[in-house]
Amino acid sequence: MPELIENKVSHVTQTEGKDVCAEVSHVTLSPLETLDAIERGICPASLDEINRAIGFQISMTEKATSNIAFCIALVRRDYLTDKRQWKEWAIRTCKFTNLSHMHKLKKIGFVMISGELSRTNFRKFFLLDTDKQAALAVMPPVKVNDFLDLHPDPAKESREKIRTMVAAFFPHAKQTGDDEEDGENEQPEQLSFTFDLFSGDDGVEKIYDITRSDRLDVCGALALTQNGTTICRAVTDWIAKHPEDFDDEGDLAYLEEKYREMQEASNKMLAVITGKKRKQLQLT
Repeated sequence: MPELIENKVSHVTQTEGKDVCAEVSHVTLSPLETLDAIERGICPASLDEINRAIGFQISMTEKATSNIAFCIALVRRDYLTDKRQWKEWAIRTCKFTNLSHMHKLKKIGFVMISGELSRTNFRKFFLLDTDKQAALAVMPPVKVNDFLDLHPDPAKESREKIRTMVAAFFPHAKQTGDDEEDGENEQPEQLSFTFDLFSGDDGVEKIYDITRSDRLDVCGALALTQNGTTICRAVTDWIAKHPEDFDDEGDLAYLEEKYREMQEASNKMLAVITGKKRKQLQLT
């Protein structure tokens, strides 16, 4: 693609000993051309170009995760700097259902768009499995580049071996998937806790503390809903298979009470869905 090479410029200064990957395309590209450019470390020129590229990439499997990680990090840095807007965009565009995975990919993407990796090391990192990329992404990007200089073929190592090597290479690495750049490391600390599924009123109270928190947003509410319904579906499957175990009158009364609570919760959710759909119909 000689035209692409002739129409791109670098927006960072080349550092000694590095051929950094932080160029930006200034021509309109097809989704396939955009993905090819991303693989070589060239930033798409617009959010529309990124949206079209991601839509195309989701239908593919090879290299999909690295391309999506690159794009969601780029959108977070350059297009949607408001954290809430970015989260809503990422969930809508990339179909994320696991917020922890979404933030892990963003952290991986920040390494790729940092401009700190040489072209050779960018390619190494890009082609690694996600778990191995995440094991490296606990370090600053410049340290990732130094690590890859020392270890020419990390793809051959297991994730556990890479974690051990990273701990020895950079002892200050923080083994977490949370992003520190925009303070998002604080939210998982506040909105996560150890919860005993079989006891512990403290855990129940903590859930209510979270739902009353000003920091809870749509993404967090959807994550809590997903986790709650998963637990509920799993246990009701068991209950349905063991009706004979509920002979005690107190057990039956308790089930009736919880059924009413779930019905009440279901009605509240249905009211929101119905109200939003009515508004959509009015707009059309």
